[in-house]
Amino acid sequence: MAINDLINRKRIQSLLTGRKMKAGDSPLRDDPDNEIIYDDADMTVLRRPGTGKDCIVSFTGIGRAMGGIDLQTPEFTRSGGDAEKIFVIDKNRTWGNSLGWSRLDKIVARLGDGRRIITLGNSMGGFLAILAATRFGARHALAFVPQWSVDPALVPWEKRWVEYREKIRAFVHPDLSGAFTADCRHHVFFGDHLLDSAQFEAFPKDVGGLDLFRIEQGGHELAGYLKTRGLLYPVIDACLSGRDVGAVLTEGGVRFQAT
Repeated sequence: MAINDLINRKRIQSLLTGRKMKAGDSPLRDDPDNEIIYDDADMTVLRRPGTGKDCIVSFTGIGRAMGGIDLQTPEFTRSGGDAEKIFVIDKNRTWGNSLGWSRLDKIVARLGDGRRIITLGNSMGGFLAILAATRFGARHALAFVPQWSVDPALVPWEKRWVEYREKIRAFVHPDLSGAFTADCRHHVFFGDHLLDSAQFEAFPKDVGGLDLFRIEQGGHELAGYLKTRGLLYPVIDACLSGRDVGAVLTEGGVRFQAT
């Protein structure tokens, strides 16, 4: 069953029963093809085994889903092959500040051994995909509408997700400074949301291995916007294959700025 179908089913069940989604709820957990390999109060790690040459580590966003990115679709499978897939859920929405990173390191080292490691995420998950890439030895990191920071001391103008941010006890990872290395190609995409544009401006523009794209539409739902235009998976494929991402966007009629 596709992840988007599971998301819709969860929403319908919540409406019918009046039950709010609990801390650990995620459509990824409901997919019978995903195996829970670790679960505690702070994070859930799921695995979908694959036989391909890649290991894709996906970090979920605030809604504990992928913002329209479905790794189980035929479109993505054509891009990523039968990749080993790991899904990481930050249950308390802490932008990685309470995740068990040492345990994650071991999981990725074991399941990604001998494979090309790719990190992927949307919004908070995009922040985590960038943050994790170097420590996992990733070759590629793909992030859609990530944040540079959600630490109030650094971005006092960021007013979103306050109910989660104010519960973060300590910002161990206050921003993405030092997250970019030449060993990993970072592909980072933004839409035209006002606060996302402010986050975009905080990203360095002169770092090797960092490709920034600001698309003139899509808002914070950029991945979904690209998906409706039939461009999401071609863009991901271009990132992973080394083809010209800008050419894919241009051919799809999307206006953008690239740095």
